[in-house]
Amino acid sequence: MAGLFDDEVVARHLPSLTFEQRIDRIDLYYGIDFGALKKKCPLDNGKHGDKLSLQYAASTATMGQLDIFSTEVRNAIFLELDIQSLTNLRATNKYSRKMVDVHPQYHAIITHAKDVVRAILSVCLAQHITCAVLYSSLCTSQCVKCDTFGPYIYLLTGCRVCYFCLTQEDDFLPFKPMHARQVYGLDAATLSSLPTMKSVAGTYPGRWNEKKSPRTPLVDSQTARKAGIALHSSAHMMDQYVEAKRASAQADYEDRLSTYQRTLEGKKPHRPTGSTYADRKILNIHRYLGVVNLPWLDPRSGIIEWGVSCVQCRFWMNDDTNILKEYVMYTKEEYLDHFEECEKSQERLTDIIEGEQMRKEWREAKEEKARVAAEKVRADAKVRAEENEEIVKDGGSNIFFRMSENGRWIEE
Repeated sequence: MAGLFDDEVVARHLPSLTFEQRIDRIDLYYGIDFGALKKKCPLDNGKHGDKLSLQYAASTATMGQLDIFSTEVRNAIFLELDIQSLTNLRATNKYSRKMVDVHPQYHAIITHAKDVVRAILSVCLAQHITCAVLYSSLCTSQCVKCDTFGPYIYLLTGCRVCYFCLTQEDDFLPFKPMHARQVYGLDAATLSSLPTMKSVAGTYPGRWNEKKSPRTPLVDSQTARKAGIALHSSAHMMDQYVEAKRASAQADYEDRLSTYQRTLEGKKPHRPTGSTYADRKILNIHRYLGVVNLPWLDPRSGIIEWGVSCVQCRFWMNDDTNILKEYVMYTKEEYLDHFEECEKSQERLTDIIEGEQMRKEWREAKEEKARVAAEKVRADAKVRAEENEEIVKDGGSNIFFRMSENGRWIEE
């Protein structure tokens, strides 16, 4: 059946076959609320207009030592700067702001992913994500972990991620600093060196209901694990250290509990926190605190895509992850390949085309009926006009008279 439809037909009916992944699709979006970000982190990009020329700005201010470099070298420097440094540079003077705004990669980011920049600044990760990393994620459509389309960006590492990996993989599981210290045996100095985000307080849409979260510090679990391995020289030694520390804390707890039970003095000791982290996967709200919706920019065509999901697959479960296939996202080009394998989408398109053909035939029949009725009205009017007209010749002359509706004779 798939061979009956060419790509142009499928692309024309794409809005009827798919859902588009947009930030206003709350049922498909999990992450920081963009509406709250606009209020808490306003940006001045685009508010100053384009009337200020570079020549005028350069005549009123300078960029200091950066002025000795050519535009190409300066753009290469800006590309390797982090978002916080570029934001600070824009605040220096009008010339610096103009030079940063016309930077090609930064301009593309602000144009198509302005809310992502707001999120990075709001969660205090702007000093850890460079313009090059963010632009690379913007121009990459696939999830960093798998080959499917990734509609989100994981802010702690700046990489693109799909819904399945976001909710299932340990690579995108953020820890509270206390948990990272216990699980990987980190000391205070190592823990303070890790990139730490502070989530935006608010209500986050969960899998089945909304959840509220305060401003919570979080670190990337994989980054913390690598730091723990580097601190203890190997993963094996790190595990031994964590286990020895856990056993020591457990023994100390049992001694204090035994003393309390004998004397009943003081407060009952609390059981020590375990060295493992109970991850609830899809129900773990921490997985959504550092996630923002990110569109895909095709660098060749300049087209922006947010991703689409198959309408007919929305109520079917994925056999591997037991998650609705609605959360599998595609680019519009990738959906054409999915359409070749999705029989239900092919059946839906067949019904749509048949419905369009029926509506077309109905419209043609209605127009034909209206045309016949109009012709009949005109014919009847012509017959009535001929019946009411009386042509009179006056003495063989060429003077003609016509009887009007009120019964009077009118010379023609």
